[in-house]
Amino acid sequence: MLPATPLPDFRSPAFLRAHIADTMAFYEGRCVDPTGGLFQFFKDDGSVYDARTRHLVSSTRYVFTQAMGGRHFGNAAWTANARHALAFVDGVHAQPQGGFAWVLDWHDGRAEVVDGTNHCYGLAFVLLAHAHALAAGQADAADGLERCWQLMERRFWEPARSLYADEATPDWQVGAYRGQNANMHACEAMMAAYRATRDRKYLDRAIALSEAVSATLAAKSAPECPATWLCTASISTAMPTRCCSSATGRTRRPRRPNSRTTGAAPATWRCATRTVTSGTRVVRTTSSSPRVTASGRARSRTACSSMPVSPMRPWCPSPTAN
Repeated sequence: MLPATPLPDFRSPAFLRAHIADTMAFYEGRCVDPTGGLFQFFKDDGSVYDARTRHLVSSTRYVFTQAMGGRHFGNAAWTANARHALAFVDGVHAQPQGGFAWVLDWHDGRAEVVDGTNHCYGLAFVLLAHAHALAAGQADAADGLERCWQLMERRFWEPARSLYADEATPDWQVGAYRGQNANMHACEAMMAAYRATRDRKYLDRAIALSEAVSATLAAKSAPECPATWLCTASISTAMPTRCCSSATGRTRRPRRPNSRTTGAAPATWRCATRTVTSGTRVVRTTSSSPRVTASGRARSRTACSSMPVSPMRPWCPSPTAN
């Protein structure tokens, strides 16, 4: 086990690889159920306290973690675990009416459906699992990937809104709700599917989903953010350096904080791309704008918070989040 102290460097590739290996080691030798699938409920000492309950999201995420571990660490046993996990998803969670059971009771090699609700969130992870299994060398995962795509297309996709519906009953009575969570994970799964297959349809769908949520819906949820405003500057101090109105052509240049000060961007700006360098970052706050703090070198790109931070002046979410 990795020591709790001192605080590790979470930006160190070496530490991250060691942390991943440490996490995978917790499951190694104890997670595989020889009768089917993988155990999902463990105590801190590694003992299994519920050997029967199988949740679709956990079943599919096992495929993802084991396949990724096998690829990046060259561990053939983890790749085999991914295949074992995917066989349970396709052979046990999969239902005759075309969906995947949300929760199962698995005992003595037999499954009883505890919750047969069809969740698009769950299908997004089924798609993700097949994509990563395929990327890890399991060629027959391609068939399951295509079947899941077709199922989502037939049952949940709403082309007029460019969004997936959220859930359906076991007999496919689809509800009207369309949530960001299911569509976010669907977008993630589509990108993984594109990387695994290079099939353009997956990339096109990921783009459509991201635009529908982070642009179309965002504009509706932030009425004080004019649709014509777009910030496009590269950020060296975690604040926009240029904000142009397409309606007027005006340019506004905010005061830049130095490394010892804290600043905030106006709540009417929408930031399209934020590249954070030279030791500052944007963090979420409960005020009407993101605060800028000196926090050591930030090496990743960040974007405005998509969470409403003020009922009076909501911060406009970014069309792109990286």
